[in-house]
Formats: sequence, C-alpha cells, structure tokens
Amino acid sequence: MIENLKGKDFKKELVLKGILISFAILFYFFIKNIPFALEKIRLFLNTMNPFIYGMVIAYLMFRPVCFIERQLFRLFKRNEKYRQLCRNLSIFFVFLMTFGFLIFIGNVFIPQLVESLTVLTEKIPEYIKQFETFWKNVVQNQKILHQLKSFGFTNISQYKVDFWENLNQKTIKFFQFLIPSVISISGSFTGKIVNILMGIIVSIYLLSGKEVFEAQSKKVLYGIFPNKVVNNILQIIALTNETFQNYIGGQITDAVVLGIITFICMLILRLPMAFMISFLVMVCNVIPMIGSILSGIIGIFLILVISPSQAIVFAILILVLQQVDGNILLPRIVGDSTGLSGFWVFLAIFLGGVIGGLPAMVVSVPVMAVVYTLVKEQVEQRLRSKQMPVVTEEYFIKGE
Repeated sequence: MIENLKGKDFKKELVLKGILISFAILFYFFIKNIPFALEKIRLFLNTMNPFIYGMVIAYLMFRPVCFIERQLFRLFKRNEKYRQLCRNLSIFFVFLMTFGFLIFIGNVFIPQLVESLTVLTEKIPEYIKQFETFWKNVVQNQKILHQLKSFGFTNISQYKVDFWENLNQKTIKFFQFLIPSVISISGSFTGKIVNILMGIIVSIYLLSGKEVFEAQSKKVLYGIFPNKVVNNILQIIALTNETFQNYIGGQITDAVVLGIITFICMLILRLPMAFMISFLVMVCNVIPMIGSILSGIIGIFLILVISPSQAIVFAILILVLQQVDGNILLPRIVGDSTGLSGFWVFLAIFLGGVIGGLPAMVVSVPVMAVVYTLVKEQVEQRLRSKQMPVVTEEYFIKGE
C-alpha cells in the first residue's frame, strides 16, 4: 500500500516536472522568436475579432436587455414557461432601438455634412477671389509694402506667383495621396463592417444563453483552480463589472449634461444648427477627450459654410466648454461614479492614450478604478494587521 502511494506521488511529481519543462521550453522559444510570436498573436486576435466584438456588444447590451426582460416577465406573471420568449423579445427590442438610433444619426448628420461640403466646394472660388482682392490691396498699399520690404520681402508680385504655384502643386499631391488612402480606408471599413455584423450574431447567442455561459465559465474555473483562487477571481470580476457599468453610466451622464449646456449656449449666442450640433457633441463626448475634439471640428466646419464669424464664436465656445467639462464636469461625474478623484481620472486617460491609443483611453478610467480599489484593499488589510489606522486623514502632517 505504501509502495503504491509512493508510486502515485512519483507519477504526479513526474507529470508536474514534465509540465514545467514544457512551459520552460515554450517560453524559451517565445523569447527567442518574439517578433514571429507577436505576429502570430496579432493574426490570431484579428481572426477572433468577430468574437471580441460580440463579447463587447453583449456586455454593452446586457443591462438594457435585463431591464426589458424583467418588465416583460412581469407582464407574463413571472411564468417560467415564457422566460425564453421574454429574453428573445428583449434582445430584439434593444437591437431595434440601437439600429433606430444609428439610422437617426445617419439621417440627421450625413445629409447635412454632404450639403455643407457641397456648399463649401461651391464657395471656394469666391474665397480665392476674395483672397486675390485682399492680396492686390496689400500690394498696392505702400505702407504695407514698405513694412513687408523691411522684413525682407522684396518682390511681392513674385511671391504671389510662387504662392499659387506651390498651392497647385500641394493640391495635386494631396489628391494623389488622398485617393489611395480613401480606397484603403474603404476596404478596411468594409472588413470591419463584416466583423461587426458577425459580432452582432455572436452577441445574440451570448445574451440568449447568458446563464449557461456564466455557469460553464465557473465550472471550468472551479475545475482547474483551487476554490480560494476562483473566489478571488470571481470577486475581481464582480468588482470590474460594477466599475465598468458605473463608468459607462457616468460617461453617458456627462455627455448628456454637456450636450444640454452646449444647446443652451448656442441658443443664447444665436448660432445656427444648435440642436444638431449639440446632439453631435453629446454623442461624441462618450469617447474620452477625442470625442469632444471631433465634435468641435465637425461643428466648426458646418457653421463655417453659413458664417465664418459665427464659426469663430462657436470655436471659442467649444474651447471654453471643453475646459469646463475636463476640469469640472468629467472629474466630478465620472470620478464619483468610479470612486476616483479628478487627478486619477486624468492620469488614467493620459496613460491609456500613451500606451494604447483610443481603445485604451476608453477603458483606462474603469481599469484604473479597479486597480485603485484592489491596491487600496490590500494596503488597508496590511495596515489593520499592523494595528494602524486606515483613514487617510490620520496620516496628514499636523502643524505645530
């Protein structure tokens, strides 16, 4: 019996050593061939894009689907026989509302953008004539001519010829660069559309059987890891989920507040297209930092076609509102929803932009909130074990 137990222990030890040696060999080859390995990882992630998109879409739709499902389940008097029907109807309604919202944005903004671009194209010759008239007045004005010559501009007429020649050359180069870029972007955009459509199908499957997938995931975790490790993993997942949901809610709240403020200010200043541009600011502001800049540029472009002076007023307004949002609204609303102060919110967005660009910026604040909470819990636990206070105020430097 004892020899049998020793034999089993020897086999377990042998298997464990074999696994460790295999991992060591794989790690060695990974380090030796890092570029090749990273390229394979990138190709694998690109292949898995539909599933990644599906998980992200399912996560974003999870709460609306659950809310509508609860309301429908009440209508059916909580009869379990109709549970799956309520689930399917809730998924259908949420996607229908989402597509309706996207169609509304497309119908409101795209025609206006095309019209503005058309009007601006028609006005370009007029702007060129105005510039030529302005330049002719500059050349004919002796005082300005004397000032220009004092700065080293001796042959003003030749500068005018050189200016238009350089402008024509740069315009030709711009369009030579633009056409291939547009074709490349169009091809990439088409590929992303296919991935998103496949991701929507994946998200419907995930939402339809969310309890089954959740149970299967827990089953796998408990089957592989010790119970204590799994409980810690589930606790971190629950914290992450709550933090992300609070962050999404805070970001949407901030966007709505900024959109309303923009609408009121544009009405007071009598700027054109107040509702449409304010709605654009609200939608784009969900994206941290980049969204407000993008909405500001599009708004300036739309107003520029109508009135250049009003476009300047709007540019000043959007700069002021960005400062108000960045220094007052965003830290208070998003910071309160995630438990972070304004400093940590700004640090998270900055680090996210440096490390991973726009996608990392979107998730940087909730990730920082999760890390902050976990570190805080560990620090406070160690302080309690040392019988020291956990309240931050206790560590302020007291004056004499």
